[in-house]
Amino acid sequence: MERTKGRPIPSGRVAPHEAFLLGAFSAGLGIVHLCLSVGMLPGFLSALTVVLYLVFYTPAKVKSPFCSVVGAVSGALPPLIGFSAASGELTAGAWSLFAILFLWQFPHLISLSWLYRKDNERAGMKMLPRGGRFALASALLLFAAGFLPYFLGLSGPLYLLPSAALSGLYLYKSARFNGSADTVSARGLFLTSIAYMPLLLASILIGHWGLPSLLP
Repeated sequence: MERTKGRPIPSGRVAPHEAFLLGAFSAGLGIVHLCLSVGMLPGFLSALTVVLYLVFYTPAKVKSPFCSVVGAVSGALPPLIGFSAASGELTAGAWSLFAILFLWQFPHLISLSWLYRKDNERAGMKMLPRGGRFALASALLLFAAGFLPYFLGLSGPLYLLPSAALSGLYLYKSARFNGSADTVSARGLFLTSIAYMPLLLASILIGHWGLPSLLP
């Protein structure tokens, strides 16, 4: 693949077995460290993330476009890891963060897959490159899910306007991609997806603590 040929394994700088051993050691050590130093729940969720991504999602890339759903679950677990590490439990607020990250991934992945659809086809990847309606539906659900942190007490009123603006822009870009499915709309959706998540999470913090407390 043109997109990944410069990475260590495809370029030959690192042998596959070396990468496997280093990855397995690092993942295993990290999971054990979490279990011993923070708690069994974040350790278990970390192990689940690794298993879903490596054992199920990655091999399924060449079998079915619905691998993206498994990948989205794996990609949405980190907020649960952090929440459980901080509080020792998984509240409704924690699951709202999971829902936001889960839904966010589909427009992001679909637009990226469209931009590199020929590359994916050459590699035998089945990655939902023509899922414009799926991206639009996910963005629509995300618009509603984006308000959950406020209603569940994770953030305050200052969060509502940024959430509506960011999710509204994401929804608009998804609708444009669904209607046009060209390079401009796909790139616009992908770039919006990159900006969306850090800005939304920052808005949650600002809404919760207020802007002055976040400034040095």
